[in-house]
Amino acid sequence: MVGLDFVLKEDKFDGLERFDPIINRVLEEVPGLLHLKKVYHAGQTSCHLTNNIDIAIKAGSVRIGHGINILQRP
Repeated sequence: MVGLDFVLKEDKFDGLERFDPIINRVLEEVPGLLHLKKVYHAGQTSCHLTNNIDIAIKAGSVRIGHGINILQRP
């Protein structure tokens, strides 16, 4: 099992648009990691305006953990 964990408060810091390209680069440059799946935690925020859930879906996350504010997304 391999995991990369970026812990941050979605309300205070840059969202997944900053970190997804880093994850993609790691997956592309390290041999044997292309089979790994993305699993993003997104939507655990008091601000429903963050677009981390949208980014997680577009990035190909196979699961969204803690998607609490998904009900507030279109």
